[in-house]
Amino acid sequence: MHVEVTKAKKSFTARGRVVEALREVSLGVARGEFVALVGPSGCGKSTLLNMVAGLAAPTSGAILHGGRPVEGVNRSVGYMTQADALLPWRTAEANVMLPLLLRGTGRADARARARGQLERVGLAGFLDAYPRELSGGMRKRAALAQLLVYEPDTLLLDEPFGALDAQLKLVLAQELATLHARTGQTVLFVTHDLGEAIALADRVVVFSGRPGRIKAVERVDLGRPRDMFRARFEPAFQALYERLWAALAPEIGAAA
Repeated sequence: MHVEVTKAKKSFTARGRVVEALREVSLGVARGEFVALVGPSGCGKSTLLNMVAGLAAPTSGAILHGGRPVEGVNRSVGYMTQADALLPWRTAEANVMLPLLLRGTGRADARARARGQLERVGLAGFLDAYPRELSGGMRKRAALAQLLVYEPDTLLLDEPFGALDAQLKLVLAQELATLHARTGQTVLFVTHDLGEAIALADRVVVFSGRPGRIKAVERVDLGRPRDMFRARFEPAFQALYERLWAALAPEIGAAA
C-alpha cells in the first residue's frame, strides 16, 4: 500500500477537555488509487489528511507513506484545501512557479513548467492575471496547477470544489479525473458531496460521526475513463449511491 493508516487515533485538548477526533482508523490506499472520504462535519476527515501530510501526528497508531513513517512535514504530497493558497500580489504564472522556486528549481525551468501546467488546466491566456482578476473557477484551476507543477506522487484534496456552483464543480471534477488518468497519482479526496465522491473515486469510504471511525467502504465499478456528466445516470451509480447513503444518512442525522 502507498498510504497506510493503522489504528490511528487523534485527540485534541480544547478548553480544558479532551476531544477525540478519530478512533482506531485503519485504511490502505494503493499507488495510483483515487479514494474519496465522506462523512458528517467534524468527523475527522480533514484531520486524517493532516496526518498523512505530516501537519499533525496521531495520538496513537501509525501513518506510513511510501512505506515510510510520516514524521514531520511530508514533502512527497501535495495538499489542496477549500481555500486556495494563491498569493494576491503574484500573477497566476508567478504563483504556480513558487513551489518550484522554493525547491531550488532554476527560474527559466520553473517558468516553462508553470506555463505548461497552466496550459493543461486551461489558463494559458491568463499567465499575467492576478488572483483578483480570476473567476472562482479559474482560481481553482490555478491552485490545481500550483499543486501539480512539482509533481507530488500523492494528492490530498480537502473539499477543493466545495464553494463552487454545481455546474462548475462538474467541469472541474472532469478536469481532475482527466489529470488523474494522465498522471496516475494517488489521491485522497474529502467531500461532502456523495455524488461527487462516487463519480470521481475508485473507492468511497464513509466515516461515522465524531469520533470518526470507518463505517463502510465501497468499490466504484463504473469503469474509466469516466464521464462526470453522464456517470450519475448509470444504474450502477444509483445502486451504489443508495448503499452509501444508507450508511451515511444516520451519521448526518446524529451530528445535526
